[in-house]
Amino acid sequence: RAFGDAAVFCFWFVLYPVPKNNAIAKAAGSSFERLVPYHVLIALVLYLAMTAHFIGMAIKLETADAIFTADADARKHPPLWGFCAWAATTVVVLPALALRRRFYWVLRLAHLCAPVAIIFGILHYFPLIYALIPPLFAYAVDWALRVRATVAAKPQLVDVRHSATGGFTQLDVKLAPGARSPGPGAFVLLGLSSVGTRLHPHPFSVAWYDAHARVATVLCKDMGPGTWTGELAAAAARDPTALLAGTDVQWTGPFGSLQVPLGAVDTAVLVAGGGGGGPPPSP
Repeated sequence: RAFGDAAVFCFWFVLYPVPKNNAIAKAAGSSFERLVPYHVLIALVLYLAMTAHFIGMAIKLETADAIFTADADARKHPPLWGFCAWAATTVVVLPALALRRRFYWVLRLAHLCAPVAIIFGILHYFPLIYALIPPLFAYAVDWALRVRATVAAKPQLVDVRHSATGGFTQLDVKLAPGARSPGPGAFVLLGLSSVGTRLHPHPFSVAWYDAHARVATVLCKDMGPGTWTGELAAAAARDPTALLAGTDVQWTGPFGSLQVPLGAVDTAVLVAGGGGGGPPPSP
């Protein structure tokens, strides 16, 4: 039963690092990206606590099929809903540990089971809902801010340049006056209607932002045939004018604050390399 209490405690904290517009991170002078590892760590501890709780309580059941009991009158905490919560958490956690790097969208799809785990967890132990109200409220506010930022951006592709020598494609995207301005180290989720699918946006660092013209420059490293950046490079090299004229831009963000402001340090070390294909590492 103590492992069940530990699982509730982890449920309380596992969602706090999730919002990209994170009030806790801003108050601490940090960012969403720096909090994500804590989400992973707490989720792993949560899964281990749930597994230990599941095994311990299963041993105490009178019969083997008692685990499938959903009668709240017969048992204070119906075992069936606890088992379903554990199974859904397994679907979320194990792909995250094994497939995150190689098959990122498997991770994203697996995380759709997280609400299922939460619902069954509440059915199993109703007081869990009180622990989840604060982080779920913060997550809802985050989504509202993301939708607002996406709608306000009104991005327009104003220039496309391909460098065969450098192996990258430069995209200049003009933002509306009401859009959020990218800061140092910021990245965006970028999609183009004429390349791949807009339902699969890709993270790119903002290499440069002209605040006067409100134009953000993104450098997309060509990762070769069969990749989104490879398809983009081929289209830009073949006919940049057609790409410029017939492309709608999906722009979500900016997110992140991964670079220390240069004004806050006495010495800066510049490490050259890469094409800005994702969030840059911390200095």
